[in-house]
Amino acid sequence: MTAILPAKRILLVALALSFACTTSMARSPHTGIAGQSFLPPQIHCFGVDCPGPVPVPTTITVLTENGEFVTKVATDAEGNFAVSLKPGIYRIVPEVFTWAPSSGPIVFGFCTLYASPFQVTVEKKVIASVEVRYEYYCVD
Repeated sequence: MTAILPAKRILLVALALSFACTTSMARSPHTGIAGQSFLPPQIHCFGVDCPGPVPVPTTITVLTENGEFVTKVATDAEGNFAVSLKPGIYRIVPEVFTWAPSSGPIVFGFCTLYASPFQVTVEKKVIASVEVRYEYYCVD
C-alpha cells in the first residue's frame, strides 16, 4: 500500500467535501416556490429621487387550487421566502398589513399594504420563482 502524502490527502478531502456540499445545495428543495416581497418605491420616500422597490418582510399563505390551506411561511428581513411543495397549482396569498409612514417624529397617516393573491404552477423538480409586489392606500 502506498502512503498518500499529507498535502494530497488534504486536497482529496477538500474536493470530496466541496462536491458533497455542492450537490446537497443544488438538490434542496427539489420542488416548490421561492421568491421575494417588495414595497412600491413611493411609499418609503417622499423626495424626487426615489429608489426602486424595497424588500419587505411579510407572511405568505399557500393554498391549493381549491382554496385548502397548505402552509404559512414568514419571509426573512429582506422579504425572501422558499417553500417545498408537491407539483400542482397553488394560490399564493400575501398578508395585508398596516404601516405608518413617518419623517422623524411626525406620522403622516396610516397605509394599508396589500398584494393581490395569485396562482402559481409548481412542476416536478422545479423551483418556481415568484415576486410579491405590494400596493397601498393611505388615510390621513
